[in-house]
Amino acid sequence: MAKFRALAAEFGEFAEYERDRAGRDIGLHFVSQKADGGEVVAPALVWFQMKGVRAKTFSEADFEESNKLSASLDVGHLRFWYIAPEPTYLALYIESVDKFFVLNIQKYISENYGDDILSLTQSTLTVHVNKDSILDDQAFYLIKQRRSVVAWQDRIQGGEEHGNVFFRDAVLIRRIATASDRGVVFKLIVRKYGSKMRSEAYFVEEDQEGQEEPEDVWAHWQFMMPDELDRVFPYLEFEPDEDLEYWEDDPDWEWPPWELPNGKLVVPDGVFEEVEYRMIVALNDIGKAWAQTLEVMQSAGFIELADEGSSMVSVAPWHGRDV
Repeated sequence: MAKFRALAAEFGEFAEYERDRAGRDIGLHFVSQKADGGEVVAPALVWFQMKGVRAKTFSEADFEESNKLSASLDVGHLRFWYIAPEPTYLALYIESVDKFFVLNIQKYISENYGDDILSLTQSTLTVHVNKDSILDDQAFYLIKQRRSVVAWQDRIQGGEEHGNVFFRDAVLIRRIATASDRGVVFKLIVRKYGSKMRSEAYFVEEDQEGQEEPEDVWAHWQFMMPDELDRVFPYLEFEPDEDLEYWEDDPDWEWPPWELPNGKLVVPDGVFEEVEYRMIVALNDIGKAWAQTLEVMQSAGFIELADEGSSMVSVAPWHGRDV
């Protein structure tokens, strides 16, 4: 427990029961520091059940040879964690490698047992934890984000899927919302490759008067990105950046034009191996609603969004984590 407290202390405040009636060892209410020294209290509270495996019963060699980690849990506790409003995470400490591994028990039960957990007659159940699911800084960030999505889901159009995009692209959404006031235009450059399954989307700010060099704001890399841009960025509307003509029977065209959600075509620029599609972007009705929600959240002290700098996200299976 002391090791866990040392690991988790920077991410929030601990919560505990005066008397343990729920089989949960400790709670964590996420809090982050603001640039001005204040605090942002997130609407995200989760609970942890601690389990540890001593090195004398599970050596480092055992760890290296194992495909997954296991822990035995009380079925009565599992039932409660399954129906409880706040999620419970298993924090499994492996002494031989001096690391914590994490599992969302509520999600695990839902995916593997569902309501059958409520009628199980056995007293204990073995759960399995992925060896890649290390409880580190990124894991705490994802746990906080996913819990925050649930808390704000009623105020975001589109449910959990849109909620994840909302939090992922919050800084970008806010900067696009303030573009006109700052005298800039937002443009999107999508880069495709002939020999790669990855597409790259770069958002840049351009001075409305064209007097300054474009500023890179946001990079979005995605494996097998669909052509339907409204699926990737549901909060945006798109217009071609240049009014170029495309001739279907021209043998020099190696890439087809990109059809936008409004039916307009964006002409490619480049050769077969690397080509770019350029377009102007603005917030659609969903994006405007999200921007208003972000403004309310920031004014109420629930989040703090950066006004400057650039960011990058990678939407790829090998960069995703399940915690």
